[in-house]
Amino acid sequence: MKRIAILIIAILSVISLNSYGQNDEALTEFKFFRAGMYGTTGVTWMKSDMKDWTNEGIRFGYGYGFMAEFALAPNIVIASGFDVMYGSGKLKYADTLVSYDGSILKQSDINSLYKIQYLQIPITIKMRTNEINYFRYYMRLGSSLGFRIGTKYTEEIKAQDESFIFRPYDNETATNRVPLFRATFDVGGGIEYSLGGTTALLCEIYFNNGLTNSLKKYNNFKYNAKVNYLMLRVGILF
Repeated sequence: MKRIAILIIAILSVISLNSYGQNDEALTEFKFFRAGMYGTTGVTWMKSDMKDWTNEGIRFGYGYGFMAEFALAPNIVIASGFDVMYGSGKLKYADTLVSYDGSILKQSDINSLYKIQYLQIPITIKMRTNEINYFRYYMRLGSSLGFRIGTKYTEEIKAQDESFIFRPYDNETATNRVPLFRATFDVGGGIEYSLGGTTALLCEIYFNNGLTNSLKKYNNFKYNAKVNYLMLRVGILF
């Protein structure tokens, strides 16, 4: 009986919302719910606050995902969904190490390469213009919660005079080095191109800035670095 009552209430709610939308001209200008999919590509890097550790440049990153939008008004939208992001970063640490034959000390570089895969759930506010010659321009602000779903770690130790080089770790699983969760600040801007009705192509540039530490304590040493992304997103909304 309870299930029947809930079903009746849901049906009546849908009917009333539909009637309200038909009677209010403002609501005909947008669709309350839209969904779509997208792919992303761009650059990723790790920023470290650790003394004597340096960032070794940007690397290629990519991802894909599903997006859902809930309109609060014709030009204000709550955007969410999920995406899978593949990123990496390389850090270098200079140290004095014993040579491979144990005879002399060598100035050496320790290069650490992290490859991390995240499942992210963003919650952002999307503010967009009215349609101008089939185009809408928008800005998106918010945050994401990421879950680590894959990691790889490579460590290379190289003498600065190149007298020796070896890899104690080579593309090995690194769940013991990377925390399970990651929080970010997201900001982006882009355009939508109308294909008719509420269907639109979108193109966006956005910055995914890590707020929490992407590395954790390992072998009694506390690491500190954050993963960042600068990405181009291309997708379609229905």
